Amino acid sequence: MTPTGMTNSTASAAPVLSIDDLRVQMRDGQQILRGVNLALTAGRIQGLAGESGSGKTMTGLSVMGLLPGLATATGSITLTGTELLGLRGRRMNALRGRRIGMVFQDPSTSLHPMLSIGTQLTDHVRRHLGLSRSTARARAAEMLERVRVSDPAAALRRFPHQFSGGQRQRIAIAVALACEPEVLIADEPTTALDVTVQAGVLRLLRSLADQMGLAVLLVTHDLGVMSAVADDVAVMRAGVVVESGGREQVFTAPAHEYTRSLLASLPGAEGGITSLDDVRSLLAAELARPEGPADADPDADTDSNTGGSHTGSDKGGRTSGRSVGQR
Repeated sequence: MTPTGMTNSTASAAPVLSIDDLRVQMRDGQQILRGVNLALTAGRIQGLAGESGSGKTMTGLSVMGLLPGLATATGSITLTGTELLGLRGRRMNALRGRRIGMVFQDPSTSLHPMLSIGTQLTDHVRRHLGLSRSTARARAAEMLERVRVSDPAAALRRFPHQFSGGQRQRIAIAVALACEPEVLIADEPTTALDVTVQAGVLRLLRSLADQMGLAVLLVTHDLGVMSAVADDVAVMRAGVVVESGGREQVFTAPAHEYTRSLLASLPGAEGGITSLDDVRSLLAAELARPEGPADADPDADTDSNTGGSHTGSDKGGRTSGRSVGQR
């Protein structure tokens, strides 16, 4: 099923991940998701926007098979023809981290504080891909370089608290992508970061989608973030996708009143929004800052990535669990 409003160019490509009539209900009868339809395509970023409690994160957790025990999911979620709903135990674990990766909101809680970055990047690679210890470590260093963490060899020996918030999020992305999955779910990946740090992470997600052919589901409540990197946008409210389509269409000619109200709520939007440039102009100017070389540590602000806990980037974003790929 193609979501309402999907552009012809998007609909013509075979989706990597299809979500059809996804419904999630709690044991007490509360309906969290009420018929969600989405399609993710290789090399494209599908944005999923909406207010807190609209069901965005539950949609991502449903794909990963990480719903709470009191929740029941019905409908269909297929990954290149493989039905994911109903998969349990080893069968789901074989896909998690290997074919689907997930990055959570707060890297300070998604990375294990007592394990080195090298351990967190190599253990699941060895399990999923059957690599030797030395080959897995070389691959881990390659992934850190790809996500622009400076001095990868030294970074593998360090621990999460020795990196800035933005660098930790880059490492979490590296963990999720180490096995080269087909799909990446990024759940509010920039919410816990300063605006300047957000810019680097957003550019990284965009370049990885382009270079690796990733199908990305970007969950966020921030329409400015969405306008910067998403190819397609879906807007959720109360467990339902109320509008979806190409980025330009949704931002400049929204069909649903709720979408229009979200856009109108952007600070400085009183004069109206007629183009994507209007949305982007409401972002901090730092989003246009060109990214420097990896060894410039683009995400550092109050500390270096060579030691010491970071105090300037984290904004108290909340999540639980580890970056999927460690599971």
